[in-house]
Amino acid sequence: WRIGYFGRDGIIGYTPISWESYAEEVAVRIVNNTAVIKSECVGYQGFFTDYGKNEKNLELLLNGEIEYVEYHLKDTLQETTQN
Repeated sequence: WRIGYFGRDGIIGYTPISWESYAEEVAVRIVNNTAVIKSECVGYQGFFTDYGKNEKNLELLLNGEIEYVEYHLKDTLQETTQN
């Protein structure tokens, strides 16, 4: 993925163009001490389906890349416990 934005409030990456879609934006933003994670098509997508690409992007992020994000945003994130 190509990093498009990196700051204290989050990180945004872009997937390459493929037969499945033009490209997706994968973002982790910190809002009110909560990580908001999304993947969505940002280019032309001539079909009504994403062929599971967004779900695949989120799985990749949550199964490995999230550690990269956590490390670089650790000063912004605060641990909270829910009862």
